[in-house]
This record gives sequence, structure tokens and C-alpha cells, in this order.
Amino acid sequence: MPPTRIALLGLGGAAQQLHLPALLEVPNSMLVGAADPDPARLRWAVERGVALPRFLYEDAGRLLRETRPDVVIVGTPPETHAALCLKALDAGAHVFCEKPLAPTIAECDEIIDAADRAGRFVAVNNQYRHLSFYRATRAAIDRGEFGRPYLLQMWQQMPSPGEEFPAWKARLNHLILYEFGTHATDLIAYLLGGPLGPAGEEAYPTSLTTRIVGPLDRPDLVSVSRLDFPHEVTASMTLNWQSKAPQRYLEVRLDCEHASLRLSLGGVARLRLGWSTERRRPTVVWSVVRGGEARVERDGQSRLIAAERPAGWVTATALAIRRFIAAIEAGREPEGSARHARELLRTALACYQSAEQGGALVPLDRPTATGVS
Repeated sequence: MPPTRIALLGLGGAAQQLHLPALLEVPNSMLVGAADPDPARLRWAVERGVALPRFLYEDAGRLLRETRPDVVIVGTPPETHAALCLKALDAGAHVFCEKPLAPTIAECDEIIDAADRAGRFVAVNNQYRHLSFYRATRAAIDRGEFGRPYLLQMWQQMPSPGEEFPAWKARLNHLILYEFGTHATDLIAYLLGGPLGPAGEEAYPTSLTTRIVGPLDRPDLVSVSRLDFPHEVTASMTLNWQSKAPQRYLEVRLDCEHASLRLSLGGVARLRLGWSTERRRPTVVWSVVRGGEARVERDGQSRLIAAERPAGWVTATALAIRRFIAAIEAGREPEGSARHARELLRTALACYQSAEQGGALVPLDRPTATGVS
């Protein structure tokens, strides 16, 4: 088969840290051009040997007209996503977009409608679910090794981001749930999706409540949410970017009928001494992992399911792109589709609605079999 022709819109942090190195791990693909309105980033691409000057553009429209790519990667700030996705779809390309898909539900719907009319697919890069230890955990859940899940707890402890944030993030009034929360809720939907999701794929909350610590007229840095799912399953999500405690990038505790799972992302150096009531003797659990790990705990024992050393963000993004191209070739809705991204955004916006109402319970209609409600 001829190589998949890929164009890249945006040469900022996402492209430099994820997209460009990930494309080196996507076989039978060819980068045909990149566009960015910032001349400094275009010079960076030439100096680093990413592309020759004739493959670089300041104008995205000109790039699309002259290169006619099969797939366009949109790696620009979220407020530009809708316009660029629509431009790429109008040029006949499929779209692989950074998260969140767009700032509003109306813009997501416009992208979905345009993709349907063009007969093209749109997917969003929620790369967390493509990390190997998360996928190994989901596979074990799907096999029924631990029984039905009933409680998921997710938490993050991070220092204040300070001045190192990109300018577009610093401008956001809604930050932690909008910019990062879509990653967190995607991972929850993925881990609970086997037993609970429509067609055994994804799980979406039917109601939620959220409290945000601090004034709502400035970027939120601490949020506490409860997400209710069908079949009496609940998830809690605490995102704390002002913590003075030891940094924990992302921790998940998933309690199931027959076992509890502990998933740690962001490096693990753990030594735990305890007493097993079931085994009537002391227990020792130790882990040293630079990336992440998944463990199953039951009967006083802890067993490693899978580990990632270190966290393979680039490899996970490459896997997401490869799976997207495979879905295009098979003519099927891709994993992490625009419809799924719409639901993640709807969840984040409902969290803000609840917080603005003092933590009120917000009901959410579930997606239908043919789309989203």
C-alpha cells in the first residue's frame, strides 16, 4: 500500500514532544508538510532537520491545497481546533486532533457533522489509554479476572504550575477539568468501559457533582468530583495542582468484586510493610518504576500486572496514530472518536456547572446507539 500522507498543523510543544517523534514510530507513513504561523517555530523545524523549508508553511490552507494529505494532525491550542478541523475535513483529510476537541459542544457537533458529510473520521489523542500498563489492565478486566468493578478512585497531587505554563493555558479561566480533566475522564471511561460501556467500549457518567476549591473567577487548580455510572458504579476524581504533599502524577484505585487494582503513573518508588490478616503474617511490597505500573491486590498479596519503564508518551501517541490509520483503512469508527471526545467535554462542562451551583447534582443523558444525545 502507498504510505499514508500526513500533514501537521502546529509546531509547538505537542508537536515537538509528541507528534514528530511519534511519527518516526508509525510505519508506512510520510510527513508531507507542517504549518505554523510563528516563523520562529518554522526556523526551529529547519534547524532540527524536521523538514526542508519547502515543506513548511505559515498558512494551513496553503499546506492543505498543495500537499493534499490523507491525515491531518492538529496540534494547536484548543480555541483553534474547530476551524482547523473543519478546514482539514473540507480538504478531504481525516483528522487526528489534540485534546480537547473544541471549547464548546456546538463546535464539537459542527466537526462531527462535517466529518459525516465528508465521509471522514476524526479522533482525539487521549494517549493515556494507550500506555501499555493501562491496556494490560483493561484486557484483564475484560477477561473477567477481577469480577465486576464498583468503585474507582482517581487522584492527582501536583505543585502549582507556576510560570512554565504555555501562554494559551495561562489564559484559560477553566483549566484543570477542561485542559487535563478530559485525559482523566477518558481513562475512567476506558477502564470501566468493558463491563459498563455501550457495546462494551466506553462508560459515561449518568450524573455527577463537583466542588472547586477557590474562586470560580480564576483558573481552577483544585477540584473534587463524584461521577455516577449505571449498575451502581461510582468514581471519584480529585485533581489537586496546589498540593504540598509528595507529587503523584496520577493514581487510580479500582475496587472489583474479587480484587483491588492499584494503577500508578509518573514514577513509583514504594516500600510498604504491613500485616496480612488473611495470611496471618507480615507482608512486604516494593516497587521501583520510572513510568507506571498496575498491581492486583487480594488475599493479603500484591502482584504486578504490568509496568512501563519509563512512561512511553511518544510510543502511546504513535500507537494511537497507528490505530487511527488502521480504523480508516477498515472503514470503522476509530477509538477516541470525535463523538467520544464530545462526551468527555460534556462531562467537564457539567462538572463546572455543578461547581457553579455549589456542588449540585447534574444529570447527564447517555449516548444513544447511533450517536450522542
